[in-house]
Amino acid sequence: MQVINIYENFLSSVESGNSPVSEKGILQILLDLRFIGDVLSGGTSSSTNTTEMQTKQDSLPSTISKTSFRRKQSQLHADSAVIEPINKLVNRLSQILDPIDWAT
Repeated sequence: MQVINIYENFLSSVESGNSPVSEKGILQILLDLRFIGDVLSGGTSSSTNTTEMQTKQDSLPSTISKTSFRRKQSQLHADSAVIEPINKLVNRLSQILDPIDWAT
């Protein structure tokens, strides 16, 4: 995908020091990549409903089932060929961030 290639090229320039980006900028890019991965995977998560949960939902047709719009990275659809390169980019970007600064 062209979007992933753009982010890969950008990350390479950041890692080489050619494009200085603040930690807040890196964090924003991480959020953007996770959103892109979610959109490109069709918004489906790898966590599947059990038959028990599906039966409960079927037996209560008047209730509205709410879905979470926030998904963890590991919950993205594993079958999508797009997710693996995005996960690699997210991991590379995560290594740039200083975890001590964000823990406080």
